[in-house]
Amino acid sequence: MQFRNFLRPPSEAERFGAGIKGGNDRMRQLMSGVAKQLSMPYPWKGAGTSGRKSWENPRIPSGYTYLAQLVAHDCVFTSVPTGALCPFAGHTSRRSSLLRLETIYGLGPDSEPDAYLAHGANYGARSRLAIGGPYARHSEKGLYLFRDVGRATVAPDESAAQLADARNDIHAALAQLTTLFILLHNRIAADVEAVLAGESLPNVVIRGYRIYFISRMLCEHIYRDVIRHDLLPRILHPAVVTVYEQPSFELVDQPGGEALPIEFVSVLRFGHAMVRHSYVFNDLNSYGEDLIDMMLSTSAARPWRMPLDETWMAQWSYFFDMGGEHGPNLSRRIGPEFSGGLFSGEIFGPIDQTGSVGLGYRDLLSGAFVGLWSVSALADEIRVRKPELAGLSPLLRDDELRIRRLREWLASYAMSNGLSGSDIDDLARDPPLFLYVLFEAAYEMEGERLGVLASLVLAETLYGALRGMCSDRHAAIDAACMIALGHAHGAARFERCMPNICTMADLIHFVGQGMDQEKVAIPFV
Repeated sequence: MQFRNFLRPPSEAERFGAGIKGGNDRMRQLMSGVAKQLSMPYPWKGAGTSGRKSWENPRIPSGYTYLAQLVAHDCVFTSVPTGALCPFAGHTSRRSSLLRLETIYGLGPDSEPDAYLAHGANYGARSRLAIGGPYARHSEKGLYLFRDVGRATVAPDESAAQLADARNDIHAALAQLTTLFILLHNRIAADVEAVLAGESLPNVVIRGYRIYFISRMLCEHIYRDVIRHDLLPRILHPAVVTVYEQPSFELVDQPGGEALPIEFVSVLRFGHAMVRHSYVFNDLNSYGEDLIDMMLSTSAARPWRMPLDETWMAQWSYFFDMGGEHGPNLSRRIGPEFSGGLFSGEIFGPIDQTGSVGLGYRDLLSGAFVGLWSVSALADEIRVRKPELAGLSPLLRDDELRIRRLREWLASYAMSNGLSGSDIDDLARDPPLFLYVLFEAAYEMEGERLGVLASLVLAETLYGALRGMCSDRHAAIDAACMIALGHAHGAARFERCMPNICTMADLIHFVGQGMDQEKVAIPFV
């Protein structure tokens, strides 16, 4: 899948940085200054009520931060850190299609054998995804249900995650969410296998493939339903959701083949602003686990400490609203303010001559040299193509207001960010798209969700992908049977294998059914 620009290729004058003089070195210095400002607190207005911190988002439990990250991994898999290290475009995303859980399944058991487990009598029947075991372990604090991604021991005190996409083990929270989707597949695969038990087949390998294909397609349908009904309404501007939920909505960004808008990739990074400085994972530690420790609890960073211990076992009511006695960790508000742990030089060390550390600098630099639209030119396009949505955004419809508010915010930390007056003027007139997306969400939506421009860029790609897929549960089951069995005859017998799941709470309750929840130190929910 190649990259392209959103809507159309911008002219040279319409590209980000066209009016900024000084070449690549000055651009890097500007991005370094903006990154420093991301470490400063944003002045949230009217926030911090009901005992919450001012930066906590009352609308979005923290689990959606990592669901959004999983979706991002499912859309984009680049072979190099685009733009951050290489000042040229032309890289490709190694995803063959969108929203098909390739980040979990890869290209299947033949291409990603380490991500799968043999099941049954024949080693070739790899219908299950690899999972850490055993399912229950004893610790000094009692029995707990063991849930982790599969990890292979490659040498004494060294391990490797058995995943189709190694990025899903970049921190403990995402590894736990990945485990949840692995458990979903394995639960559905067991049900599909039971349905096929009486069917006569030439050999167990063919049976394994059929179980795999049907189970995968059912899981993909559940995943897309959760994205559509649970994730997107939480993170996108409500007016944008209303427009793209209409059956006859029209795309303004007509896709060119399988190319993916590079602006979409840049906007997807908004989730980094939602990351908390600490998380309560389960009842065993009500004070929470530090973000840096969470990011280092991986096979790559601390292989000698794998598999994950009880510290990192997710009790899902701490990440999603499950209606329990305690509320979930809330995500941070979406805005130009990052958690301190994301400025760790140990994890996000310097990558160029500026010596800048932290994830914010990498996010900004990733879009600096790849030919993105400038915000002002993109605003002009949206005012023409989607005037009814542009009219809802003060920053989109009024260029002078946008420039003034950005200049005021940048100048408020001029002593800390190292930006001169001319630097601030240049950035206010031509802000990086990633910075604007965060500022728009903070200024217009109090950080509770994305603003109009960011929502529109995401909606065009994500709703566009969803529209081309089965939205009906029965049609999805029929399609799975057609691919795996060669016919849809008798597809109704698989109905019980795929319950109606539209939210993460539904998914978690389904996966947790049948687990022994009594006398455990860490409940599933």
